[in-house]
Parts: sequence; structure tokens; C-alpha cells
Amino acid sequence: MDKNSESDLAYLGRRIRKLREMNDFSQEFIANELNMSISGYSRIERDEVKLTLDKLIIICRLLDISIEDLLNTDDRKLIEQVKYQQKSNFSDDVKSFSKNSVEDVYREQIRLLKDEIRYLRDIINKLTK
Repeated sequence: MDKNSESDLAYLGRRIRKLREMNDFSQEFIANELNMSISGYSRIERDEVKLTLDKLIIICRLLDISIEDLLNTDDRKLIEQVKYQQKSNFSDDVKSFSKNSVEDVYREQIRLLKDEIRYLRDIINKLTK
């Protein structure tokens, strides 16, 4: 991982907080969906703890954003994207999010990992050309 990637990940919690606020979600709501305390979730937003993949998947679903966009999009583009989605009413069903079973979470992890493999293969192919 290069220095830019590491510094981008250092601000992941801050990005999540901004998106949560834009969606008018409370820390309590997100913490409940993650089955954790509000103070524990708050530590995620303050970048005091590393985020697990399970929690990242749930947070991205709640915030109606892909993991790739959350990790790779600069802050300004990310905010514009969320505002566009809100105007287009794409995030209305997010508030009715119901907790997925463990099996669904693992299926989503597998799908995301396959997407990531394809993405990384594309990068490797571009670099080797």
C-alpha cells in the first residue's frame, strides 16, 4: 500500500461521519445496525479503531455507497455523488434497511472480493502493458 492509500484510509471515519450526517442518520442508528455501542461506533468515525470488513459492508449499505467509491473517491466527488443520489431519491429505502443474516453478509463479502479481484487484475493488466 502506498503512502497516499494509507493517508486516504486514515480519513475513512471522517468520510463515514460526513455521509452519515448527509443522510440524517444518528450515530445511535448506525451503532444499533452494527450491533455495537454508540461510543464504539464514534471511535470508528474518529479513526481511532480499524474498521472490519463486516462493519464496512453494513455501513456502505446504510449509506447507499459502494466500498470502492467510499475508499477511492475524493471527498468533493463523494459529497456530490451523495447529494445527487439524495435528489434522485435513491437513498429513500436506506432508512428501511433491515439487518441481514450472517449468510447474506458473507455472500456480499464474496461478491465484493470478486469485484476487487477483477479491479486489481485490470490494474495489473494496465501496468504490464
